[in-house]
Parts: sequence; structure tokens; C-alpha cells
Amino acid sequence: MLGQCCAWGSRMFWGGHWGFMGMFFWLLVIVGVGMLFYTLAKNKGTTPPSVPLSSITALETLKMRYAKGEIDDEEYARRKKELES
Repeated sequence: MLGQCCAWGSRMFWGGHWGFMGMFFWLLVIVGVGMLFYTLAKNKGTTPPSVPLSSITALETLKMRYAKGEIDDEEYARRKKELES
């Protein structure tokens, strides 16, 4: 009787598609795929710019700072005049 119980228990634990280890494996696969999609979706908006930062000119940097509101109209005009001279 004990042999039948243990044999059945080991099959449920290790074997078959719906055994405990089988369900644990599929749970890990599903969680892994979910984490992969989450990571890809999270990093989608933070892709690096197509232009390397080293090739951006000083005038382009000035325009970006002005567009972000970091500098006002007077400072933008003054710095642009300095860069163009």
C-alpha cells in the first residue's frame, strides 16, 4: 500500500504535463515572458537618439535648452548672437 501511494505521489510531483513541477515550469515560462514584454515596453520610450551627442552643435544645444524653457528669450538671443559671430 505504501509503495502505491509513494509511486503515485512521485508521478504527480515530477512527471506529466500537470504535475507540480510541470505547473511550476510553465509558471516560470509565463512570468519570464511577461517580464520580457514589460522590459521591452518600458524601454521603448527611452531609446537613444539616432544622432550621437558628440555631433550636436552648440547652436542645436542652445535651441533645445530654449525649447525646454531652461533659458529665456534675452539669453537665447544673446547666446545665439555670440555663437553666430
